[in-house]
Amino acid sequence: MIKYLSLICISTLALSCSSLQSETAEISISEELVLIPNNPFDLLYIQSGVNFSTYKTMYISPPKVEFEKNWQRRQNRNDAFRVNKQDIENIRNMISQQLVDVFDREISESSTYTIVRTPEDADLILKPELVNLDIVNPLNNQPYRIKVMAKSSGRMTLNGEIIETATNQALLKFSDKNRSRKHQDFRWQSSVRIKSETNRILTRWAKSLNLIINAETAEG
Repeated sequence: MIKYLSLICISTLALSCSSLQSETAEISISEELVLIPNNPFDLLYIQSGVNFSTYKTMYISPPKVEFEKNWQRRQNRNDAFRVNKQDIENIRNMISQQLVDVFDREISESSTYTIVRTPEDADLILKPELVNLDIVNPLNNQPYRIKVMAKSSGRMTLNGEIIETATNQALLKFSDKNRSRKHQDFRWQSSVRIKSETNRILTRWAKSLNLIINAETAEG
């Protein structure tokens, strides 16, 4: 018989719902890249004078996904077997594929780029990574269900760059942190809710990137 454990994860909630600290990663910037103010991302650098309309194909690299420091330890504080290495790998694979699917859909439908399946066929390569991932409910495969009540599903930070395939030079670099919607009341953070919130955040990022690369020329 499956046990249903109803928990209010106070320690996890406090970390997930606190004001966001600066989580953008160090970005290595060449002298050809200039900082662009007043844009949808926390940080955005673009090669001065680049004309994105001259490129027709893009490859989206599967992103590296890294959890917030000590995330597994916090999840296992009251249950040493709650989150194991396989759970972490499953979450990484799930979110990595979700990002590729969302960016593939948004860029294909909202720009002139054709998404290709191999980097050798691409004019541009989008190389994203997700860091500081903090999911309130780990969505594990244990033989019991943990019902987590919280005001937010979690948070994560997106870092990325767009590489010109012919020269292997970065034309654009960006970083942005985001948190799922914070509600006034405690809500069950089910797998359906977490996947929906993740999709919402990824879609916002994909649409923001589209606004940038659909501009004919970046002024620097």
